[in-house]
Amino acid sequence: MPGRISVFPSPQELGSALAQLVVQRAAESGGRFSLGLSGGSLVGLLARELPLAAYTGAATGAGPWLLAFCDERLVPPEHPESTFGAYRAQLLPRLPAPAPTVLAVAPGLSPNAAAADYAERLREVPGGGGASRAEAGPPLLFLPSLCEKLGSPLPYMRSSDPPSSFLI
Repeated sequence: MPGRISVFPSPQELGSALAQLVVQRAAESGGRFSLGLSGGSLVGLLARELPLAAYTGAATGAGPWLLAFCDERLVPPEHPESTFGAYRAQLLPRLPAPAPTVLAVAPGLSPNAAAADYAERLREVPGGGGASRAEAGPPLLFLPSLCEKLGSPLPYMRSSDPPSSFLI
């Protein structure tokens, strides 16, 4: 599917369009649906808009969904800079039952071990690289980070952060 660039006049309209896209793709998947999430401003946009869209647009709930993270700091989920922690606090409790499966970073591992573990677990997901395309099921839908202006650094990344503290 070719890429598309859309411009929205407000964060609310962007959030609503993203939520509708997620629900539409989930409905089209006919079962399993995998969603790659990043942190930053995307968390708030989806937390505001996705629950209502999911309740009104899908009778199956979020149970068939698998949520994975496109980026994550290697910090405990309770840490304010944890992408998983932000989604766990702001979005997950508001989604319709049954709850989605969440593929979070394994706590307590070194950065390299955590990255290797997460990569292996992603490969085990249907469509994640471990199966042939014919066996794979629906592709992952990735929602990248949303920056305030073109060319700005990612909202969760400072130039002083060591690269090994991120899983990408």
